[in-house]
Amino acid sequence: MKFNMTSALESASRLANKIAFKAKKHSPEILIAVGAVSIVTGTVQACKATLKMQDVLETTSDNLEKIHGLEDGTLKVKEGETYTEEDARKDKTTVYIQTAAKAAKLYAPAVILIGGGLGCMIGSHIIMRRRYGAAVAAYSAVTTAFNEYKARVKERFGEQTQYELEHGVKAEEVETTDENGNKKKETVYVGDKMIKHPYSVVFDETNPYYERGAGYNLIFVRNVQDAANRKLRKKGYLFLNDVYDMLGVPNTYIGQFAGWVWDPANPKIDSYVDFGLYDEMNPQKVAFLQGDEYSIVLDFNVDGNIIDKVEGIEKRRQEIMGN
Repeated sequence: MKFNMTSALESASRLANKIAFKAKKHSPEILIAVGAVSIVTGTVQACKATLKMQDVLETTSDNLEKIHGLEDGTLKVKEGETYTEEDARKDKTTVYIQTAAKAAKLYAPAVILIGGGLGCMIGSHIIMRRRYGAAVAAYSAVTTAFNEYKARVKERFGEQTQYELEHGVKAEEVETTDENGNKKKETVYVGDKMIKHPYSVVFDETNPYYERGAGYNLIFVRNVQDAANRKLRKKGYLFLNDVYDMLGVPNTYIGQFAGWVWDPANPKIDSYVDFGLYDEMNPQKVAFLQGDEYSIVLDFNVDGNIIDKVEGIEKRRQEIMGN
């Protein structure tokens, strides 16, 4: 088989680009690791330098004692020579300079390693901050586009159709029999699978607060919802991860910047926390409220990205306190 140099170079180039991409992708983690190793190594080097510095300081002390001895006459100079104050000043200056140079040489590796480690950690923080800002901006753009899409569907097809499409259910008429044996038609909402939103969580047996009893779970979820509303009114804002903590649910990336803002004067937000318990169009939630179902999908009415709003709240609060 004939060796193809062009193909080999292209394969090598693809491999190099793949490695470079992975390195760039994981650069914050790499920088943190390199920074940590550098700081630890630098600290060890500093400890070693400190031990060696003891000999340097002893030599410096001996030289200064000799200078002082020559200066005060306790030590004799060579016959025919004199030792003036100017000579003592110059010798002291030389000793100090030599000591500083030796100290710099001993501690230079430690300073370089520790400084480089701190630089790596700062660089990692800057990269993560930029990525976080980009993620927040992308999330805000997607949320805005999705809300506008829902509004268009609702305007054209109605609120019921919009809900059915969003949650993956549809209305069906079924024939039921009442207590007197009379048959009647009733509209129910059915679906093969309830669609979860990015904010939704399932409260089921995997949760540490879950109990095998409908009444307890309903009371617990209601109490958490009430507590979340009290916390929202008290703080002025509430992140989704705060509610996840109260429910015993693992935090999410979205939960870091999605949440609620307390602003009753703003008609565009609810200014309250709602877990979506009372949804008559959702058969699973109706069954949970009636005690026929122990688990439930909680859908939160978050206001979207509240990072900028929180900063505004804190700024207004500081202005009020300052006045």
